[in-house]
Amino acid sequence: ARDYVGGRSVTKDIGVTSNETGIPVDLGSSWIQGVRKNPIMKIATDLNVTTYDESLRGYAVYDYEGHRLKTDEIQVIWGYFYGFMDYMTKKQNTNPVDVSLQSTLDEYILNKTIPDGVEGKLGLDMALESGIELEYAAPLSAMSLWWWDNDRWFAGGDAFLGVPGGGFTRIVERYAEPLMPFIELRSKVTQINTTGEITQVTYTDERTNETNVIMAKKVLVTVPLGVLQSGAIQFIPQLPQEKLNSIRKLGNGMMEKCFLYWEEDIDIFWPTESEWIIKVAKTEAEQGNWTMFHNAYEVNGGKAILAGYVVGDAAKRVGNMTDDQV
Repeated sequence: ARDYVGGRSVTKDIGVTSNETGIPVDLGSSWIQGVRKNPIMKIATDLNVTTYDESLRGYAVYDYEGHRLKTDEIQVIWGYFYGFMDYMTKKQNTNPVDVSLQSTLDEYILNKTIPDGVEGKLGLDMALESGIELEYAAPLSAMSLWWWDNDRWFAGGDAFLGVPGGGFTRIVERYAEPLMPFIELRSKVTQINTTGEITQVTYTDERTNETNVIMAKKVLVTVPLGVLQSGAIQFIPQLPQEKLNSIRKLGNGMMEKCFLYWEEDIDIFWPTESEWIIKVAKTEAEQGNWTMFHNAYEVNGGKAILAGYVVGDAAKRVGNMTDDQV
């Protein structure tokens, strides 16, 4: 239960001073992926929320000693990546049983005889992190060969919201404004009873600790998967066994972000024209431990902000750390 609308899509402003309003950074959702016919993009446009098309910006890749990779070196790495994608697609159509993407990758590396090193297995690990694991916030070992890419995308580039006048919170707040008198914040739903003609939704107001009941003709449940799996909401009658089985079996991605902010441009040590700053780690185990950083310098008004990303198993480890440890 939160004291604002938007859930995990929340925007904070960095660098606020008496003279400046600061630059928005999104702690959750940061992009509208696919701008053509995307209803979220239409809402942002209608509400005059600023976005920036980042589809044309590049990236810089460094090895574990800090040397920036040349174009031909990067092309070798992406050659292995696209080779794996072709191999994986064939396996999707021919494998009699489902296996993990990691198992498919191990088989591909064995058959392809990919060398060790930055232009080999280590570089491929980097490409897989940035090309697949970052998108789904999960390790390859948790992804199904048959189903991992069974989703649909809107066409067009990606609209970034971490720019002056942007931010997902601005979309949510402006869209929800007419409904705010009816939205109960800081309220935790504990029971949904559909046995009668009118559904009863029981919730606890965390500010007063009072229990209240809302009568409704329809209920749309949009809580995270983890809440459903925890049993925090009691359903009367119990959900059908088929749905309970699906809830139990489903997994979800995990991602953590860390924003780094420098007040002075003189402190900038990265290529400001590159959207992503990516590191090829020294070992497979180290890849994913703060090896991907998003740079919005050219689109956020020239502010020195880097957003570090960790996903999957690395995100779980970071989630258990203190701020000082991170």
